[in-house]
Formats: sequence, C-alpha cells, structure tokens
Amino acid sequence: MPATPSRWVRLLAAVVLAVFGVGLLQTGVALAKPKCPKPGAAQEASPYPPKPCKAAATPDRMSPGQKTFVEGSGFAPGELVRFELHSKTVVLGTWRATSKAQQVRTPSGTTKQVPAGWVGHQVTIPLTTLLGEHQITLEGLKSGEYLTADITVLPPGLPHGDPGLGGGSGGGSTGGLPFTGTQLFTTAVAGAAALAVGLMLLVAARRRRRAVALR
Repeated sequence: MPATPSRWVRLLAAVVLAVFGVGLLQTGVALAKPKCPKPGAAQEASPYPPKPCKAAATPDRMSPGQKTFVEGSGFAPGELVRFELHSKTVVLGTWRATSKAQQVRTPSGTTKQVPAGWVGHQVTIPLTTLLGEHQITLEGLKSGEYLTADITVLPPGLPHGDPGLGGGSGGGSTGGLPFTGTQLFTTAVAGAAALAVGLMLLVAARRRRRAVALR
C-alpha cells in the first residue's frame, strides 16, 4: 500500500525529532563535563582556550597554624566544594559555592563582587604540616571542577606576606629574621675593634705632633 502524504509527514517528523534528541543528549553530556577535571580523570575533549584552573590563596606564604583565605570560581551554583591540603591529603573543610552573583566580605575587611559558583573560605594550615611547597585543592562535589592554589609553608619567624590574614598559634610576620645572641656578640666585637683602631691612630698622631715640635 503506497504511503500517503500524511504518513510521509509523520515519518519525516520522527526522523527530525530523533536527530534533535541525539544532538541535545550529546550537548548535555558535553555541558556536564568539568572544564577543569581532576588530574587523571577521563576527558574526551578539552575546551579551547584552556581554563587556568587556578584558585587563589591570600597569603600564599605562611607557617603551620596560620590562616590563609582560599577562593575560586567556576563551580555549579550552590554546590558543595571540598577544600584539601596536599601533598599528604588533609581535608580542610567543605563549603557551599554561591548560588547567584553577590557581594562578599573577605577576612581583610574588603568587599568584592563575585559570580555564581564562587566559593571562598579562610582555612588553617595544620600544625603538623611539613615545611616546603604544597597545594590547596578545591573540588566541586557535583560538577567535578578541580582548582589548585600553590602555597609555601615556612618556619615561624620568617616574613609571610600579608600579616593581616595571619593569626593562629604561629603569630604574625616579624618582617625579618630574629636578632639573636650571636648577632649581638658579633656587633660588640666589631665595635671594640673599631674603638681600638681609633685609639691607636690618635696616639700615633700625637707622637708625630710632639716630634715636629721638638725640631
């Protein structure tokens, strides 16, 4: 039985809907893939240009026990984001990203406008953290977005950058190395040597004047 025009129309509509459905499904899968996946995660296609995939830590130099403000964006609005310290994994906490664009106040007292999907929190570096280079990671528990912030953990007493975000048991920045007893002894010896040289020059000058006067 030959196909009627209405049957051809229904068949064509079914084909168009099928093609549209497949395209929509592929688009949804592409949108679900994180732009900044966790290292080692499978990803078929990388976006271009590549996203920096970086978070920010202020300050980025601190001692164990001190605090730093870590922030990043690009997460799903309102999702939970886990903060971790590496190399040895330490979970610093889990906080929720902003659900909409809004103004937030930072620990330094300034106010800034942030987009939806932004997260920021002040975290404490554990007292057991080894000195050296480390990373703080931010991972979206829903989107899979993964950002990293590089930090340097220093011994107490060294300059750490912005002292306004310091605190904790480590204390603030001293602005330099401590003045030790060895430095005090070295300074005293140098002063005594300079005084002795000055006295010798003064005695020599008087002897020369006396010799000239006797002539």
